[in-house]
Order: sequence, then C-alpha cells, then structure tokens
Amino acid sequence: MTGSVKTRISGACALRLGVTAILLAVVFLVWRGWQGVEVERPMYHGPSEVPDLYALTVSRQCAVCHEKEFHEWAGSHHAWAHRAVDPDLDRVAFADREVRDGPATWLFYGGENPRLTWRDENGMEKDLPVPMIIGLTPLVQPVVETQPGRYQVPDMAWDPERMEWFSIFGDEQRRPEEWGHWTRRGMNWNSQCAYCHFTDFRKNYDHEKDRYTSTWTEPGVGCTQCHGPVKNTHSLSSCMIDNTRKFSSEQWMDSCATCHARRAELDEEFAIGDSFHDHYQLTLPDQPGMFYPDGQQLDEVYLYNTLKMSRMGHAGVHCMDCHDPHSGLTLYEPTNNQLCMQCHGTGRDGATPIHELSHMFHEPGTEGGRCVDCHMPHTTYMARDPRRDHSFVIPDPVLTQEIGVPNACSNCHQEEGLEWAIEWTEAWWPELGEKRAHVRERARAIHAVHEGDQEAWRGLLPLLEREEITAWQATLLRLLAFWADREGVPEAAERYVGSEDPVVRAAAGRVLASVDEPGAKWRELLRDEVRLVRYEAAWHGLHALDRNSPMWQEVERVALHMSDQPSGAMQMARLDGLRGRTSSAEEWYQRALERDQTSTVPPRDFAVFLSGQGRLNEAIRLLQEADEIGPRGTDPDISYLLALGLAEQGRMDEAAEAFAETLRRDPRHGRAAYNLGLLYAGQGRDREAIEALLRAEEFFADSPDAPYARATIHFRRGETDEAEAAAREALRRRSDHEPSRRLLEAIRRR
Repeated sequence: MTGSVKTRISGACALRLGVTAILLAVVFLVWRGWQGVEVERPMYHGPSEVPDLYALTVSRQCAVCHEKEFHEWAGSHHAWAHRAVDPDLDRVAFADREVRDGPATWLFYGGENPRLTWRDENGMEKDLPVPMIIGLTPLVQPVVETQPGRYQVPDMAWDPERMEWFSIFGDEQRRPEEWGHWTRRGMNWNSQCAYCHFTDFRKNYDHEKDRYTSTWTEPGVGCTQCHGPVKNTHSLSSCMIDNTRKFSSEQWMDSCATCHARRAELDEEFAIGDSFHDHYQLTLPDQPGMFYPDGQQLDEVYLYNTLKMSRMGHAGVHCMDCHDPHSGLTLYEPTNNQLCMQCHGTGRDGATPIHELSHMFHEPGTEGGRCVDCHMPHTTYMARDPRRDHSFVIPDPVLTQEIGVPNACSNCHQEEGLEWAIEWTEAWWPELGEKRAHVRERARAIHAVHEGDQEAWRGLLPLLEREEITAWQATLLRLLAFWADREGVPEAAERYVGSEDPVVRAAAGRVLASVDEPGAKWRELLRDEVRLVRYEAAWHGLHALDRNSPMWQEVERVALHMSDQPSGAMQMARLDGLRGRTSSAEEWYQRALERDQTSTVPPRDFAVFLSGQGRLNEAIRLLQEADEIGPRGTDPDISYLLALGLAEQGRMDEAAEAFAETLRRDPRHGRAAYNLGLLYAGQGRDREAIEALLRAEEFFADSPDAPYARATIHFRRGETDEAEAAAREALRRRSDHEPSRRLLEAIRRR
C-alpha cells in the first residue's frame, strides 16, 4: 500500500506544522469553515530500515513527530515481524532450491516472484505462490494462501546466515494427518501466528462456513499495537492517538504479554490499558510438557510466563526495566553484567545485593562469569532461534539428578559429572539452602503429579501454604483441582478467593467448581470483575451452572472464538451436549476428529458422549480405532474406557484383558486396578482379584473402596482374619464407612 492516508476533518482548523527537509514533498491544504473535507495527513518519506515503509500507513504518520523512536523501532524484530516479499532479500532463497525433508520434497523457486512446491511420498502435492514473509533473522518463514483468506505457514524456513532451507521441527517429520502438519490447523497463520506479527489483527473466523476474513492495519508490530488505536476524530495538528491516557508499568507489561506469553485466547479484543486477564488464560506448569517442574522453559513459552514465576517478576520487575520499548534491545549489554547489577549491585528496589567477584567464582567477562550464563540459559526453538530463560532459577544439579531438570552448571561442565556439580554448588553458595529446599520440594511435588502419583496432592497442600509467588500459588491450586474432593483441598482454595492476583482467584475457582455441589465462594467468583476468573469458575462448574445464565453465554462466546481449532470444537461439543443439543454436539465432535486425527482426546470424549446416548457399539468401535492412533497401544485412558464399555456389554474376558492392558500402559492407574479386581472377583478368580485390589489400595490411600472389596472376598473365602484386617483398614481410611462396619459385625457373628 502506498501514498497518503486521508482523514475526515470537521469544523474549522488551523494548521501550524513546521516543514522539515524530510517533508518538503508533502503538500498541506488548510480549509477554514469547511466541514467534511478530505485532506492529506503528513507522512514520513525518509530513510528507514523497515522493509515495507509505504505499507505503514499509520506508523509513517507517527514518524513525522516521533522520528527518533521510529528509527529505533524500524530496525527491531517487531518492525520486521511480517513483511511483503522483497526481491533483494528473498531472491536467493527462491533460486530453484530443492530440499528433501524425510518423506517430503520441497522446491523453492521463482526468484523475485517466489513460489514453493511440496510433494509427499503418497502423491500429495501443493504448488503455491508466496505472497508474505515472516521475519528476517535468525530465520525467514514463507506464508502461503491455501484457500481464499486462509493462510498456512510451511515448516521449512530459510536461514539467511547459513543460506539454507531447514525444518523448524528438526527430525520430527510431521505427517499430513497430524494437527501440527503445515497444511493443517496447527500451522494455520490466521489463528496461530498473525496476531503477534501484525498490527490490529483480527482473525474474524466464521464457524458456520469455516472461513476467515481476517483484517489488519499494518504488517509488523506497529505503533498503535502498543500505544492504542487511532482516535475516531482528530485534526492534523493533534496526535492520532489519545496521548492524554497514561499507562502504568503493569498495563505496559500486560500489552507485552499478549504476544510474549504462552496463553489461550478468550477473545481478540485486547487494547492497551486492558487487563491481560480479561482476554487471555496464562499457561502454567500444571500443564505437562510446557515447563520443567522447577519452572524453567521446556516448550516454546515466549518468556512472560517464566518471568511471572520468578522472584524478580513477583517483586515487580517489568519488561521495560531491562528492554528498550522501541528497539527491543536490552538497556545495557547483558554480557558485562551491567544490566543485572543496576539493581543487584546496590540492592535497589529490594534486590538481593551481590558482589560479582565473590559470587561468581569465574573470571568476569568469561563464560560462567556473566549473570545470564547461569541464571538465563538459552534454549533453541524452531531449530535456529536461541532464547534465554526468564525464570532466573538458581542452578541446582540435585534436581537434575533426581528428576532430570537441566542446570546451567552441567551445561558447561558435562565432563565433571553431576556429583562434582552438586559438591561445588553446595560449597560455594551455602546461603541459598533455604531457597533451594523450597524449589526442590515444589519441583518434586509437581513432578509426582505429572508422573501420575495419586497421592501427590498431599505434598501440594503444605507447599501452597508456604508459597509466596502468585504464579506458583495458581499452579498448585490448578493441580489440586484434580483432588477437589479430598479433605482440606476446598478449604485451602477458599482462602485464595480474595487474592489480588486474578490468576490465583481463577485457579481457586477451578477447585471450588470441581466439587459435586459448588458453594457460595464459587458463586462469588462467577461475579468477579475479571473475565478470566469468571470463565474458569464457569467452565469447570458447568454441571452446576444455569444453562441460560449470562456466564454460560460468556463461556459459549469463548468456545466459539476458539472453534476453528480442535480444542474449541470440543468445548462447543460439550456445551451443546449439556444443553441436550445432541445433533449439534455430534457435529462438533466430528469436526474435532477431522481437525486432529492423531490425538486420542477427540475420539475418547466422543466415545463417552456416544455411550451416554446409549450408542455403546459405536463408542466401542471408536475407541478401538483410537487405539490404533499414533504410537499404537500407548494411551491408558483409551484402553480403560474400552474395558468399561466391554464390561457393560457383558464381554468380561475382553474387559479383563483391556483393564490389564491399561495397567501395563500405566502401572499407577488405580481405577483400572480396582475395576479389574471387581471383575476377577465376579469371575471367581479370587487370588488375582485380591492382588489387583491391593494395587488399587496403594494408589488410593484415602479411599475405603478397595480394602472393603478385598474384605468381602476374604470373608466369602472364610479367611476371617484377613477379612477383618481389610475391613478395619477401610474404616481407618473413612471412619463412617457403613458397609465396612456391617461387615465387621458379620465377621464377629461368624
């Protein structure tokens, strides 16, 4: 897009703008006493590093008055986040280059008019023009239009330094039926990429037609993305945005977080000044595979999340305490420690004072003698993009030894081994013992949850009471929601309903919503001023929510916004199912199945839905098909549900094998062990039944069900001592368990 932007002016205006050398070519027309006349606004036409200068129809106007800031921004990753194809920049990459990536072949050709061709081993082929490009360094990604308005991002990227094409997924080689394949929803530009690479982007998804009519103002992250929208009316002599609005550092940080956080979208209406939590749901370590249990980045989490989990983030350190807002560069060169020592050298703002030489035990300026080497180790994403961790963890080789989290010491000192690293970290920094102990206990507890330990909640409760960092409070509460029915868990959550942090209140809402009959505190959260809190309380408490309430409608709007992705389709299916709209629910399940053909989650949930509709044969067939997905025979949930379905049909031998298969896949699957014990007991296989029930007792240390069931088997077999011991164990677990009490009386009478 080239030329000037025309603005409508109402009423008399007096134009008093100094004409600089850069603006000599711009003609200004001043109209007095005339209404509704179109006039040309001043536009910047000078030199700029940004590639699409004439496409910046708003930011070029900002540059007239803010030239210094414009030039700082124009060389940044924000300015280069998205651009048109540039013959000078992209000709070499598209000079008839053929690349083999596993079963696929790529051809990049066309030079100044670039195109790509993709073929796979099954004969699938796509030949498409490349109209847009993401980025400049350290990698360049082409964007192609596969349907009108629908854009996809190939997983092949250009490395401008090495002058080669490579796969951002390394050796993963995703298959065409996978959600994450470049032709499918996981690599859809409209929903997965564009918001953070364009200014004022709206994906505008039509769920009925499954189409996008996306809109945006400018390529790249331009001025108004961070400073606010253009005013509806403004004169030539005034700023286009409302510059009377002043934002707090927290509001600026919320704006940064919209792109620099791993999050789920509740809508696409965020504007500077809004709360991040009115529009997004922050990803935390309760979700497996995102972070290491100590909070270090694992998957691509975009930095803000780890900062919020750090002591620095909790203390109020914000993005612009370290980064220039326009260039994105750090305020000082981080490799000489000046950036960190601006606070830690003096103890400013409560920072822990640190003496460099006595703290580091490495020569300043050398590897290991820089703060970032130990406290901000980098992880490479997209195969060529190293990013520093913002969790600022204390390196702890003990956790590496115990649960496999990385530590910066061993990154450099691999040959010396873990025992050496443990010895010296303890010797050099003994004063960190208390901090280390808390992080270790928390990491171990979270690791236990992710490993399927049914009793892990016991370790979470005392940790929650001692935790100071709100992001970790929220993490622990989210994890405790799986044990919402256990003693002390709802009471613990109620204590956080009044937290100042909406993420904590939302997490408390998860717990309080997960009981059979949510109470007054849950209903209080449904009226919270922050949407995230209301949404979490409502979504997790759908079973208790009025189907016609405003909160149900709010949840439905969020699901519709996300319905272009499998997760959103699944949410719509659940909502329609609860409302009794069975045909619509089934249609949404079918969409989710089509959009994610390599996940067992859509067929699993669809099978549960079909079973509830009395369509058990279809449910079993779907589960059997799902068991063939991905690495065959690895999902314990599928085999467990299949076992339940087979048992309901009276196919007991097959059900027993499916329960046993579940335990082979997950030896800690307590429900499978319990049901297998009951099934064996019904078949007269008492010894096997007792063995299975003993396993279930181990996994469910608070439940009286397994020891009671075992007691009945012993009693039937005439093993009164064993029956009495098992019944007493059930009563120890729950003193009011009446079946066990009656069984004890029967044993005494015998």
